[in-house]
Amino acid sequence: MESTIQSKVGEVRYTSFGSTFIGSLLSFFSKKLMQQAPPEQPLYFLAREGYWLEKMYQTYLKGAGLKRDSFYLLVSRAFLFKIMMDDERSYRHSLKSDFNSSFYHLMRTRFLLSDQEIKSIFDQESYELEVSLP
Repeated sequence: MESTIQSKVGEVRYTSFGSTFIGSLLSFFSKKLMQQAPPEQPLYFLAREGYWLEKMYQTYLKGAGLKRDSFYLLVSRAFLFKIMMDDERSYRHSLKSDFNSSFYHLMRTRFLLSDQEIKSIFDQESYELEVSLP
């Protein structure tokens, strides 16, 4: 398998990698989304990589002759974590990444809480606790 192609100006293009590996991976991803997501509920793709994933998903559906609603949301995950703090279903997403610092820092960085919000909700002993997430 040819891994790269040299262009006329010396830039490396990864067309073979994209067409043989990434294309297959994204097709599989789209197929699984289509099979597992309820057709009557739209899918929402979030900021950064979500823009391209939503476009790819719609391209896959078009090629398959299907139509389903999907949307790209330019919104930070931290903002979504913040507005979903009172919903336990969100914890598996908001607390799954590595983290080693204080509870205060977790609330500031992961949930975008202000100093005032943290101090009005938690006591000082709580926000000084050290937190380690897997």
